[in-house]
Amino acid sequence: MNLAQTPRVAIIGAGLTGLSIARRFVEAGIETQLFDKSRGVSGRMATRRLEMNGLNLRFDHGNPFLTSPQMQAIGELINSPADPVAPDVAVRSELGDESLIGITDGMNRVGKWLASGLEIHLNRPITAIAPSDSARQWQIVTGNHVVPDDFDLVITTTPPRQAAEILRGSDSAVVAALNAIEPQGCWSLMLVTEPPLPMGLVCHLEGEIIERVINENAKGRSSEHLGLYTVHAKRPWSQRHMESPKVDVQAAMIEALQSFGLESQNILHAQLHRWLYAGVVQPLGQPYLADMQRGLYCAGDWCLGNDIDCALASANATATQVIQSLA
Repeated sequence: MNLAQTPRVAIIGAGLTGLSIARRFVEAGIETQLFDKSRGVSGRMATRRLEMNGLNLRFDHGNPFLTSPQMQAIGELINSPADPVAPDVAVRSELGDESLIGITDGMNRVGKWLASGLEIHLNRPITAIAPSDSARQWQIVTGNHVVPDDFDLVITTTPPRQAAEILRGSDSAVVAALNAIEPQGCWSLMLVTEPPLPMGLVCHLEGEIIERVINENAKGRSSEHLGLYTVHAKRPWSQRHMESPKVDVQAAMIEALQSFGLESQNILHAQLHRWLYAGVVQPLGQPYLADMQRGLYCAGDWCLGNDIDCALASANATATQVIQSLA
């Protein structure tokens, strides 16, 4: 695609994939706007806060840490040194041969780093795209409101079923491909205990229900005598119970944690979060979906897998393809 004017791109979703693509585009001189339904950036690297006993407690209910290679890749995107975090910002933990990095004030700080200098519209749930009357192809629709800007390309970085809903009126074959990808959810339980449990940064449990327990205290967070934990249920179990009452899911997860040494009477606070689109059952198997004739791309970790590495790989491949097509 060769354009006489500066190309304009809309990216839907300000998680790791969308932010990474946007940074590549801005560096390449492509006019880029991001839209996200949430009040903050970061997507699956979100951090939840809880005020308790005069303390500001933090839980990374999505992705709980990064590896050193992942941090280096993010550092390259923000033009920082290979490791862009100072010792007072991050805590390292060794798990086998792997070095894990937890961000002290929350994993959402990574998204904030990537978002710096980008044009981002938050609290803007995109419901559809519509053909433009101008020389550009698309307009973005949020609710019943049409965003006044027109765009040459639209890139969705949302989960596939959400992307399919947004693109449903485009008459593109990517919609059927998106709807064929089966989502998989995850129940995430945030706990405050007294006393803390004796454990390192992360512990994986045997059994059908619990995937892992993440020790938020191990990220250098001030919680005095309290223990802070984020517990992820296994995704197959979670998906079978996505529509179950929260009270039943929470009770089952806490009961499963008793084998880990957790006693119900030691729990001061429990908050359950339904992570509806934590991943997909079977990834797409390629780094992005594209309808180049219509100027539509779909990217995200779900293209290659269900983790940060896949999100970064999808972002890199998508950005490279689009930049080459616009050259």
